[in-house]
Amino acid sequence: MRRTVALLGLALALVSPAARAADSVDMLLVLAADVSRSVTEPKFKLQRGGTAAAISHPDVVRAITSGPNRRIAVCFVEWATTGM
Repeated sequence: MRRTVALLGLALALVSPAARAADSVDMLLVLAADVSRSVTEPKFKLQRGGTAAAISHPDVVRAITSGPNRRIAVCFVEWATTGM
């Protein structure tokens, strides 16, 4: 898990400026979810539903739009491993 997060951070750090947001944002947010075979279907649905509910909650939307740029950039990553 730590290795995956470290690799994700490195990949994001190496993204070329041309691939970054054209508009200024107040925060860059990365949401990562494990969807490997160890995650059951109910847990997978719980992860997905919880993320959707959280990001669309009125308090979260209000927080997102309260910054100077009134927007954030979000990257949602799901990962799994093979042979586990």
